[in-house]
Amino acid sequence: MDDRFDRRELLLHLGDMLDIASRLTKANAPDAPVRAIANKDETLRSHAFLQTLAPTMTVAGFARAVLATFAVWPEALLAAELDSNALALPVLRNLFDHNAEGWDAYLAHVQQKVEGFGAGVARAQIGATAATTQAAEQAPALNTAQEQAGEKRGWPWPARN
Repeated sequence: MDDRFDRRELLLHLGDMLDIASRLTKANAPDAPVRAIANKDETLRSHAFLQTLAPTMTVAGFARAVLATFAVWPEALLAAELDSNALALPVLRNLFDHNAEGWDAYLAHVQQKVEGFGAGVARAQIGATAATTQAAEQAPALNTAQEQAGEKRGWPWPARN
């Protein structure tokens, strides 16, 4: 499976999310609801999934959630195997917990570019306990024979001698 284009789209999405968080914080209203700020800013209105966030999600809360969620994405995007469910789960837990409709809208948004993104993350996981969240977000250690031998093949770099 050649997932280079999915990785590229997810990297662009990561950049979009960081840009959105930056623009929201520049409004200098940390306690304001994200929806209110997004309605006032034309550049943010184009990100319809912002309107699906919980009405109580503040700019400061969104910025914290984005940092907690997307800080792990660069490493995950460079992993030998792309696991879109492992990328999607922290998004669900940090941005759409107890918000099934928002989660569905977000998935639809991302799946326009990356088909199947988060398809293995069940809506039943919305509202799970913090212990479950922490365990699920920990990336599984890759323990393949190639990695044990120090061999790197395929995307993003060719094998090194």
